[in-house]
Amino acid sequence: MVNHLAAFILYRDKRFDEAYLQINKALSTSPKNSIMINLRGLIQRQLLLFEDAISSFQKAIKINSDYPDPYNNLGIFYRYYGKQKEAISCFKKALAINSEFYSARYNLACMKGYKFSEKEIKLVEEQQHKLKTLEDKARCSFTLYNALLKNSEHQKAFYCLEEGNQLLFNGSKLHHYKLQKSKQSNNKLH
Repeated sequence: MVNHLAAFILYRDKRFDEAYLQINKALSTSPKNSIMINLRGLIQRQLLLFEDAISSFQKAIKINSDYPDPYNNLGIFYRYYGKQKEAISCFKKALAINSEFYSARYNLACMKGYKFSEKEIKLVEEQQHKLKTLEDKARCSFTLYNALLKNSEHQKAFYCLEEGNQLLFNGSKLHHYKLQKSKQSNNKLH
């Protein structure tokens, strides 16, 4: 399990070559761990090993069809390869497993050929109030923007776009403020 954690940390730190080595070591001892296989797919995507990444996501699904992440990740590939039906199917499967998987809902909203129902829009609006981080709330606003725009609710859509941009702007200002405070307190220690 140490290699799995190391791989995750290296992936998070964008050290993809090292993460790839660690995840392969971890999988040599736990070859049927769908979470690790999904992580390998994410690392492979960053290393531009696209076919390998797709195979990893498919394998993770085959091992554990109740794990939503590889469906979402596979859907992203299908979208970029122009396989709209397959992408929509993957995002919907991820949401069927976890209805609060906002990344899958955002990806679904970005699909050209998909239009949200009123029920789905209400679900996103309700979900937005439960989210904690500004980034998550902003992504939810952008999801609503895409969904409402496709449903020709332009005024409401542009309100959501503005709200999302404002959340991101406030989030970056907050991050900058915390960074400055951290630097000031570090300078006081020296």
